Amino acid sequence: MGSFSYLVRILVLAAVAFSGCSPRSDDGRISHPLRISEGGLILVNVLVADSIECRFILDTGAGIHVVSHALLNRISSAPEGRFTGFRHTGERIDLDIHRIASLTIAGVRQDNPIVAVWSVLDSFKIDGILSLKFFEEHPFTLDLKDSILFFETSATLSAKAEQGRSVPIRVHSDRGRSLDVFADFRVSDSLKLECILDTGSPGTVVDARYIGALGIDTTSAAVRQRIRKSILGTPEAEYVTAVSAIALWDVPQTSVKQPRIVFKHGLIYDGLVGTDFMLGRKITFDISGRRLHVNVDVE
Repeated sequence: MGSFSYLVRILVLAAVAFSGCSPRSDDGRISHPLRISEGGLILVNVLVADSIECRFILDTGAGIHVVSHALLNRISSAPEGRFTGFRHTGERIDLDIHRIASLTIAGVRQDNPIVAVWSVLDSFKIDGILSLKFFEEHPFTLDLKDSILFFETSATLSAKAEQGRSVPIRVHSDRGRSLDVFADFRVSDSLKLECILDTGSPGTVVDARYIGALGIDTTSAAVRQRIRKSILGTPEAEYVTAVSAIALWDVPQTSVKQPRIVFKHGLIYDGLVGTDFMLGRKITFDISGRRLHVNVDVE
């Protein structure tokens, strides 16, 4: 649930409708259009309970599906209690959860998913947030060059592994309700960090304990210091500066030069890497196979 603090700041930029068909490509993959908001959020149309077409944010860092109260009131659901998640800074978030009939994208269906309910979505007229739980058994590619979601076949997934670069991912599942994935990244020349892949965040956030290892002087003019309030109103100190580069570990072709990094104290993992790193790339998530495939020819 590391991305929720960013969603509050840029959610309003996502409140734009879009539509599109979901054709099958020549290689047998199902494709579905995406839209990238001005704030870097990935928007996708989702059919809820086989009858209601909705606009969701595709957030690989959300952990659990989330819907608005307005949407929940339009469909049948069964209360399932409460789910406790934690932001990347360790702040606790308690959400009521429900079981609904289905979520469907381009004919790919998840039956009886668990969804949490979050009133902030109602404020910005966003129907929901789609987490990686939808894709747990469905390898998929985010083509953030042409704004397309592809559902991979066994044949195309094998081709991805042969043609691109593949790295291992670690999957964290919480009681079958929440799912996140992590990969190793190289920051600057040699610092290895395990980061959550988080399309709910535009940029990269790293724990402040690594400031010294990166040789950053927080008193220099190159470092911007600021205080921001979290979604729960807690003040958070941030240090913002550029580092020399960030890349997937052992895949130097993915390097982004001089990225701006936000450093915070007390993260519950090394860092999170958001859509700024993924834009212009084609990245395939194979959750069941515990691999991430990257098309290194796309810049």
